[in-house]
Amino acid sequence: MAAEELVRTLFAGMVLEEMVQQLSTESTNQRSDFCVGDIVRIDLDGEMVKALHDDKHGGWNEEIVFCLGVVGSVVSILSNNDVRVSYPNDKTWRINPIALTKISKGESSKFSIGDRVKLTLELEVVKTLQTGHGGWTDTMVETLNADGEVIGIDSDADIRVRYPSGNCWYFNPAVLSIVESPPVVDVPPRDTAPPAATTPPTATTPLKGHIIPDPPPQEFSGGLASNEAARFRVGDQIRIDLEEKTVRRLQQGHGGWNEQMAGVLGATGLIVWIDDDNDVEVHYLDGKKCFFNPAILTRIQKDDVPTDRERVGS
Repeated sequence: MAAEELVRTLFAGMVLEEMVQQLSTESTNQRSDFCVGDIVRIDLDGEMVKALHDDKHGGWNEEIVFCLGVVGSVVSILSNNDVRVSYPNDKTWRINPIALTKISKGESSKFSIGDRVKLTLELEVVKTLQTGHGGWTDTMVETLNADGEVIGIDSDADIRVRYPSGNCWYFNPAVLSIVESPPVVDVPPRDTAPPAATTPPTATTPLKGHIIPDPPPQEFSGGLASNEAARFRVGDQIRIDLEEKTVRRLQQGHGGWNEQMAGVLGATGLIVWIDDDNDVEVHYLDGKKCFFNPAILTRIQKDDVPTDRERVGS
């Protein structure tokens, strides 16, 4: 009897692994079916959900079992289409989208990772709507004349957009419109001589109707941000010890500067997320939430005791 039970257990494991591999293959390179604000639930059994959460999907935590069958809300979509879901027990988990069932559609965002977007409103309207959504800086003028690509949606449903210059900015979704792909038209071949060879376009060749500014200075490069971000982890306590003028400069290409940031200079914050471009989301006791270039931040050692003003909020 023990041998038969072992055979059944091994067979069940093989079937489970095959099902997970099939689901993962089918989901590869597909657009996310979820948006920030969607109401979702995990309807799969615990063993299946655990198998779906390898290192590529944030790994497994035993506390996730308490969220099986529980309704949660989508708070952000990651670049690999993984979904961060907030639950009534105040826990937020990174979930493989294969494991989720959409209960109802949220209204906070109509955008998905990979969408091509553009600004269609007048500049003064955009500036007004950007208040509380990353703000507006003069260096963002490039976004008025170029299409960008959605590369992230943060926990407040703001949209992170990357432009041909390599700069990335956060926008209120209300200022963005999706750029529809032009229809493909079949053109019959003509009996004419082939056209003369032309120089193939390169990454620096401007497209018609687009402005591609000069690349940002080296000190704002992704390489620096990558090296700096390696010093931090979610849960670290940080502080900004630089002068406001320096912070403003280093924020170029990393979400920009907004006036609420002036109020957190010198205060202690808590890192809650590091995105795929290595920019860092920090939360403060007074409720402020800011994205920073990691080069701006100083990690606070455990033996540093924050003052009442600097105590970390969740």
